[in-house]
Amino acid sequence: IYEYEDAYYSRFSSSVFCKECKKEGYLSLPAEGRSYLKSTLKMEMEEALKVDMKNRLIAAVKNFLYNAVENYLDSPLKSLQSGGGIL
Repeated sequence: IYEYEDAYYSRFSSSVFCKECKKEGYLSLPAEGRSYLKSTLKMEMEEALKVDMKNRLIAAVKNFLYNAVENYLDSPLKSLQSGGGIL
């Protein structure tokens, strides 16, 4: 997947795919979201939160991370579900 391309996450295989290989139901992570995650990887949380992002991008990154973590743990994140606005 090139840096300028969107990525698509499969909960079934815990893998990321390009646009040509994605299937229905895969979660989308826009290229800008991947760039944000890569650039903030080594930042402190406080610093990373200061990076400006559009609302639609924020929602896409949150959705991607939430589902990826939930899938990795193989368990629902009930405390985050009940917290609603925490993420």
